[in-house]
Amino acid sequence: MIRTIREGDTWNLQTAVIGLRHPATGRRVTLIATIHIGRPDYYTRLTELVEEHEQQGLVLFEGVGELTQEEAAALPDEERRVYESLASLNGAYRRLAAALDLVAQPDVMPRPRAGWVRADLPVRELLRRWVSARLPLVPVMEAVGQVIDSALMRRAARFVLLQEPLLLSAFRLVKGWTPGVGRLAALLVDERNAAALDVFDSVDHGQDVAIIYGAGHVPGLLEGLTRRGYREITRDWFTAHTERIPFSDVLDRVGPWFRAGARG
Repeated sequence: MIRTIREGDTWNLQTAVIGLRHPATGRRVTLIATIHIGRPDYYTRLTELVEEHEQQGLVLFEGVGELTQEEAAALPDEERRVYESLASLNGAYRRLAAALDLVAQPDVMPRPRAGWVRADLPVRELLRRWVSARLPLVPVMEAVGQVIDSALMRRAARFVLLQEPLLLSAFRLVKGWTPGVGRLAALLVDERNAAALDVFDSVDHGQDVAIIYGAGHVPGLLEGLTRRGYREITRDWFTAHTERIPFSDVLDRVGPWFRAGARG
């Protein structure tokens, strides 16, 4: 539920907001896909959507939760190392966003409010499963602010950000070939999606629901809702990041020529 589209020399990274309706009950569900860094106006628009839905029904949100310093210190050693690696991710996103003149989602989207419902694995359950499956730690971009320290590197990183749909597709492909990656994806995506859908099943069925989740999770959530009888009725796209790539039209013209030459 993430795509990159082109308009002339301008390339736009977009995420979807999908509206669903159950034909028998009329209940509506809105899936709001997000990414971790983007333009301020992107998050402003998503915030407006969330606040609109907040007045009409339930808001379910992604998030395993946090531990206090005392709770983290009391964890078994392996679980504490996993927790520390996960806890440092928000800082990495902030450094990357600042380096690219963007903003990080945790700093601009509203924090969970009274009445919102956490739809995720609890943090301690996530840690327990992580250690039990002997999964690797998540690599953290500790020096991202220092690495992207030139205009050229920043431009390259902004271009790579446009490739997030391709990177997610590659991750789904690789997880089938690499057992370690497959187990990590199963925990971080599939099992958390299952937890989110369990929460969805448990809430008041008389209320419409908005579900805020990372774009990589939304295909699985959409599949789960479809199995429950919901049908897609709308799909809107919101631009998270825009980059101008000069001479894109020239590449269009010379691309076929190069491919013909390669075929001999």
